[in-house]
Amino acid sequence: MMSFKLKILSDMEQRSKRGFTQKNEIEKFQNLSAFEILNLLKSSDSQKRTIAAKLLLSKSDLSCINPLLNALSQEKSLYTKIAICEALANFKEKAVHFCIPYLGKIGSNQYKTLPQKPFLKNNYPLPRDIIARTIGKMGALSIPILIKKLDVDNIEQLSEGIDAIGYISYYEKDFFAKNYILNLFEKYKSNLLISWKLIRAMQSFFDVKVIELLNEIYKNSNIDQHIWEAKRSLKQIQRLKIITD
Repeated sequence: MMSFKLKILSDMEQRSKRGFTQKNEIEKFQNLSAFEILNLLKSSDSQKRTIAAKLLLSKSDLSCINPLLNALSQEKSLYTKIAICEALANFKEKAVHFCIPYLGKIGSNQYKTLPQKPFLKNNYPLPRDIIARTIGKMGALSIPILIKKLDVDNIEQLSEGIDAIGYISYYEKDFFAKNYILNLFEKYKSNLLISWKLIRAMQSFFDVKVIELLNEIYKNSNIDQHIWEAKRSLKQIQRLKIITD
């Protein structure tokens, strides 16, 4: 019994070091001004940084967005990262153009090469880039801003932006980006990674042109990853049609 209690204490200590906080700890800081909260976001204590991010969830001041992004770009603690991302997502489309320059810049989990196996689940893959994942929670009104502001000649930024657009389009059942995705595919058909991501994004659109293109890729491509992604997108579109009907 004692060893079990010690393990629980040890686990709690480890979570605390990674920035985990209880609700009652956050309540102690409720009366801080926005300026004081932003200073708390720079604390050497990861729990206090988490508290600052959670307090900023209730703020609507756009001047908080850049400090949150700067903090996220340096943050190492898991629970603090999560809290910062939640605070950013809460600004919805108002934060998108602030976030775009950070796409592909934080962390190293992004796809750099084609994957070695297909994604087998019946949903849209969560973006691996932390900023793309955060933008993905900002809603359909983010899509026109992404289309307007993404630098299509910046491959790193574009690659992660495609993930965000595909993710939002799929879950919001929003077709606004359809032609944008098709045009990008024509522009980047020789870039194996970008074209693979675009084929994945096509699963979001129940559309004749998209279906024809996916069938062409499935039948004629000599890239295994493109073939399996086209096949999967066609299957997802069929599921989307059933859900829509």
